[in-house]
Amino acid sequence: MEEGSLMASEFDENEDYIEEEEYYFNGFGIGISKTDVLIYLTRNGKREIVLNASHITAKSLAIALTKAMDDFEIKINSKILLSEDIEKLLDS
Repeated sequence: MEEGSLMASEFDENEDYIEEEEYYFNGFGIGISKTDVLIYLTRNGKREIVLNASHITAKSLAIALTKAMDDFEIKINSKILLSEDIEKLLDS
């Protein structure tokens, strides 16, 4: 499996995995400049973590996240709703 694409249940089997501090987030923001990408993670509307990444790393992360979510949706035979989709459903 490629770096960054482990399922949560596979972390224990990955000999390179080092336990680190864990964070939960339920929101995010993204900014892009000519030199890098800023990603901030929020929990309940409060900014918790700020990540800075190169364009290459950010794009690789986006591709890996998309693939992981696509694979997950195939496994569960269901689409995960986006926040915007849920808001529309609640507003109707």
